[in-house]
Amino acid sequence: MSEHTKAIVGRWLDEFWNKGKVMTVDELAASAVLMYYPLTGELRGRESLKQMIRQFRTAFPDVS
Repeated sequence: MSEHTKAIVGRWLDEFWNKGKVMTVDELAASAVLMYYPLTGELRGRESLKQMIRQFRTAFPDVS
C-alpha cells in the first residue's frame, strides 16, 4: 500500500470515525460511494454515510 493511500485511510479513520467529521465524506468519498457495515448493512451515497455517523455519534457520544 502506498504512503498516499495509507494517509487517506488514516484520515478517514481519524476524522470520520474517531471525530465524527461529516465533511470528510465530501472530501474523500465518491458521490456514488457504496459501503457495508455489519450493524447498518449497505450504505449508498455520501448522505447515507453522514446520517450513519451522526446516529452513531448520538448513540455513543463518548466514543473517540
